[in-house]
Amino acid sequence: MRCAKLRSKGIDMLNLVEYMLDPRHADEFESAAPPTGPDLSALQAALVSDLDVIEEAASFAIENLKEARDPETFMRDIRMIPGFHLTALPTNMPKQKMKPTEEPHISITTGPRSSSNIPRRVFDVPDSFQATVKLTVRFNEPAISSARHAGIGLLGPSGGRYFGASKRIDTGGHLVGTVHGNVTGDGSVADGSNSTTGGEQHLVFRPEQPVFDETVHLRITVRERKIREAEFSRDGVEFTPIRLRLINSIRPAAEKKLILFAFSGDDTSFTASFSEPKIVDLVSPPG
Repeated sequence: MRCAKLRSKGIDMLNLVEYMLDPRHADEFESAAPPTGPDLSALQAALVSDLDVIEEAASFAIENLKEARDPETFMRDIRMIPGFHLTALPTNMPKQKMKPTEEPHISITTGPRSSSNIPRRVFDVPDSFQATVKLTVRFNEPAISSARHAGIGLLGPSGGRYFGASKRIDTGGHLVGTVHGNVTGDGSVADGSNSTTGGEQHLVFRPEQPVFDETVHLRITVRERKIREAEFSRDGVEFTPIRLRLINSIRPAAEKKLILFAFSGDDTSFTASFSEPKIVDLVSPPG
């Protein structure tokens, strides 16, 4: 039992050290070279050796019950290594860096029936970029007869037409999908893609992803001022593509902007909270 507990502890310590040594995680820790910080490679080797000692002491105990020893006493008394001790983690182990918080801090509050003049925040962007936001919005009803949206999109050069991805509630429930329309106009909300009435907000296709989480991550990828990809994620790590149709048929135009938006098609106002959009400039492929 004693050896099993020591082995479990030793494996935990070894896993920690190997995690710190992994180049994929090195920047997560505030490390310093010896002697200020520990020699992690030497520490790793010592912990591996300790596991061998624990295994040897356990085997010896099974074969020699009357002479069984814990690993440290086994090494001192049986293997004749005076002063032997299992390795302990030093006090100067690298400290994990504080992760920057990405709490939503851009709030957009919609008034009732605000689809005729959509509340929005506008950002300058390069011709080709990828933008990601963390969106938190609460819809209390399971479904509504109209629609409420909050999302991220690409605003046309005239400042009116937009294309993007949103989290919404409508007759289909809580969904994530693509949307396009005008940020100003008559304010009607249409499910489909054939109407030409100015100001309509069009849901590009069905079926779409049902999402009941209050918080989602939305991401769009734009090349040469044209949306090429829209995605969503529940954790900000694994993203799921959202199919694009009409968005891909729009021809490029100059001076497009990134927008965060929210609007209500019924008599209920709400507030959508966004993180500052993370905008990554993309190098346009040749040709």
